[in-house]
Amino acid sequence: MKKRLVNSLLKVGKLKSLKRTGWVREGMPDPESVAEHTFRVCLLVVFLGEELKVSMDKLLKMAVLHDIEEAATEDPVTQRGTEDIDDHDHESEKHIVRDLVSEASAPQELYQLWIEHLGKNAKGGSREADILYQLGKIATVWQALEYELDGADPKKLDEFWENAREHTKEQLLINLLDSLEKRRK
Repeated sequence: MKKRLVNSLLKVGKLKSLKRTGWVREGMPDPESVAEHTFRVCLLVVFLGEELKVSMDKLLKMAVLHDIEEAATEDPVTQRGTEDIDDHDHESEKHIVRDLVSEASAPQELYQLWIEHLGKNAKGGSREADILYQLGKIATVWQALEYELDGADPKKLDEFWENAREHTKEQLLINLLDSLEKRRK
């Protein structure tokens, strides 16, 4: 195998141990990693993709890739509750992603899917990008609910629920969000 591919795999593998910033900030025990979050998003795609009437292949690839740049940028916080607090440096992230996927068997396709996911909730953005963004919010509150059920202070988790409410627009996902929220203490 090519040395650059091995280097990319080793960089991306760090996502397994990179803890999500919001959970660390709120003092959650055993904070979820970026890779664990990605796994949750992928499960939601597999469980709900057909019902959401999207290209499963496309959406699943986007889900796997959606946080890949965090192998280099770590997990920057850009939203708290309903407030945007910072922007991603998309130009820098584009270079990171292009480098990480450069030795994959379909680098241009993977890069383009990652670029496409940036169009979330944007006029003219793809349905898959919009759905992926919402699924990311659902995955986050799924984790928040688990923390709460394990005894975490619900007040520390409210901002994650507010954020999901703000950004979830698809009726099926609103219904899932409602069902998850009903389980809160």
